[in-house]
Amino acid sequence: GRYATAVGTTQFISGQTMAKSIGALGQKGATLFANTMWALAMGLFANATSIQHIGGSLAAMCFGHARNSGVAAYIQSHGQALGMGKSEIAAAQANFLAILKVGIPLFYANIFVRATSNGRNKPGAPYVVVALISILSQLLFWTIDPDKKAVQKAK
Repeated sequence: GRYATAVGTTQFISGQTMAKSIGALGQKGATLFANTMWALAMGLFANATSIQHIGGSLAAMCFGHARNSGVAAYIQSHGQALGMGKSEIAAAQANFLAILKVGIPLFYANIFVRATSNGRNKPGAPYVVVALISILSQLLFWTIDPDKKAVQKAK
């Protein structure tokens, strides 16, 4: 229960730090910082062998939970340029998130089972995968050039 409370606290703190990061670093810089901190948090937690490692992971989480905040603004501007309404974009995001919230826990559970069966002892493997996905998402974010003027929908 205490760990879950600590993680919840980091979520609150992350909202505050992300707002300040966007103001100081811009959306792209804040997204890089947040993805980096989230990958660090997951890497530390995956390999934690002491309370200090868990504390370090929780500290890094304070900067990573709200990592999609910068991206969400770009999605809105590019979606609207393609003729989508704000509500339509929000609904599409919510539908995609709903699919992920069902599928991702099953995916991570399978990773955990494979990492801890048949003599394997890597219970942190799902967190390593989360760290890698965070790194890959940052690389993908860099490739789309979100500051590029959105293409207008042909009329």
